[in-house]
Amino acid sequence: KDASNQFVERYEKLADVVGQSLLEAESAAEKIGFNAAKHLSTLVSQGKIPSEEELARLGKELDVSLFAITDKDGRFLRDTVTGAAKQTHKIFDFCEDYRKLITGGSDLEVTPIIPSFPYRGPYKFIMIPSRDRKMILEAGVNLANLGRILANTMCTDENVRSIGLFSPTFFNFGTIYSDGRFVDGNQGQAPRELGAGDHELRRDALEVIR
Repeated sequence: KDASNQFVERYEKLADVVGQSLLEAESAAEKIGFNAAKHLSTLVSQGKIPSEEELARLGKELDVSLFAITDKDGRFLRDTVTGAAKQTHKIFDFCEDYRKLITGGSDLEVTPIIPSFPYRGPYKFIMIPSRDRKMILEAGVNLANLGRILANTMCTDENVRSIGLFSPTFFNFGTIYSDGRFVDGNQGQAPRELGAGDHELRRDALEVIR
């Protein structure tokens, strides 16, 4: 019984370490996204909405993987990943609470770590209103460092062979192995067009967190 208790205690502590590391990574990503969105807000307040090409270049400078801009009705005006012209959904389709950014009920909306599309990596999405609340400005940050974080955690215990990372809806982001390999949960699958199920998955992930 003592051995069993020691085993449980040992890996509960390891789980706590993993959880704390993920929280720190999530917090850092959120700060990057928020600062990038505020920078975009300054640009938009000057009276010109940057093109998707300009936003893509800005994203590389600010370490942001996605910029998106929607109008007060939730329609996409810019999207550096999918392209606004290809968007068939409104941002409110993901979460009705985002309307508060327009109506004045919220100054900031942040997702949990959820899959992005079409690449499906682990992302954080940060949204703020424009200064006149006529647009929603969104920044998406790829948490590409999660594999390294998990690998460093496993170095503390040779008995841990792998750690998997899943979304709230059990979407498989990938698995890190003790030899340092990170295997993406969708390895071998090419990026693809957005489908209805993709939007539902992001929305479902948000609903599980709430």
